[in-house]
Amino acid sequence: GRCVRQLGKHRSDVRRSRRQDSRAPTLGDVNSILDGMELLLQEAVNILEVQQKDENNSTNGDQSER
Repeated sequence: GRCVRQLGKHRSDVRRSRRQDSRAPTLGDVNSILDGMELLLQEAVNILEVQQKDENNSTNGDQSER
C-alpha cells in the first residue's frame, strides 16, 4: 500500500537525478532508496506479526475445543 507508493516516488526521484549523471547515484539517491527499503521492511515485519498472531489465535482455539 503506502510503502509501494513511497517507493515509486523514490524511484522517480532516482530517475530524475540519473539524467544528470548516469554513472553513479548521489547521496540523496542512496538515502531515498534506503528510506524506501526501511518502509518495505517495516511493512513486511508488520504483515508477519499479524500472520503469527492469527496462527497463534487459531492454535489456541483448537486446543480449547478439545
